[in-house]
Amino acid sequence: MYHMFNEPALNGFSPELSTLYANNPLYHLKASVPVQVKKLSEILDLHLPQDTHIDVLSVDCEGLDLEVLRSNNWEKYSPSVILVESFGSNLAQIMDGPIYAFLDSQQYVLYAKFHNTLAFKKQI
Repeated sequence: MYHMFNEPALNGFSPELSTLYANNPLYHLKASVPVQVKKLSEILDLHLPQDTHIDVLSVDCEGLDLEVLRSNNWEKYSPSVILVESFGSNLAQIMDGPIYAFLDSQQYVLYAKFHNTLAFKKQI
């Protein structure tokens, strides 16, 4: 289900985040609608011209970033840089987290941290 709020920046698929937002007095759930989803690899297969290299991939999926990253075909699509949303407050928390561990297993190194975004660079 895709959950839509009075604040569009909060919209998303995560039931945990939707419950959190729904319990905030500033926000209210407007609707929940079924939406067919696809793996990242399927979306890239459908829309990326063959033999195109991805320089930068930005993933911001409101709490489902790891699931999206896991759905990629890493043998076929290996971007040079990946930007991913993370709300960890310090580097120790980030480096102990599942997104860091997953991208490390795909041969990416944490290159930079911006407010709520991590930049990973493909190891050469």
